[in-house]
Amino acid sequence: MRTQNGGILTVILWLFVLVIGGIIAIRVIPAYIEFYAVNTSVKSIVNDPLEATQSHDTILLDLKKRLNINNVKHVHDKDIHITETNGHLSITVHYHVKAPLFSRFSLVMDFTAHAPEGA
Repeated sequence: MRTQNGGILTVILWLFVLVIGGIIAIRVIPAYIEFYAVNTSVKSIVNDPLEATQSHDTILLDLKKRLNINNVKHVHDKDIHITETNGHLSITVHYHVKAPLFSRFSLVMDFTAHAPEGA
């Protein structure tokens, strides 16, 4: 019969790793879900043929409405860049999310959603 050395210490170490990993996952996953909503909204605006004929203010308003519907909280007006070259619409959204982990430790995540014509 085999015996295990350090059995309780190994269990405690694995529990510690799982708890830390779970806390990080709980803080990071909502930011990535929000990024998916931003990316989907940007691509749907760029792929809409009616949006290409709109003014920049109208496009910005439409994008902000879509982001509001998707409950996106971290994107502000200064993070959205709309360009149009030769009738092709391009939107870039670059924003940061700061997720608190433990007392003084936080995760800062950079996200960039970009959708050129036909993306």
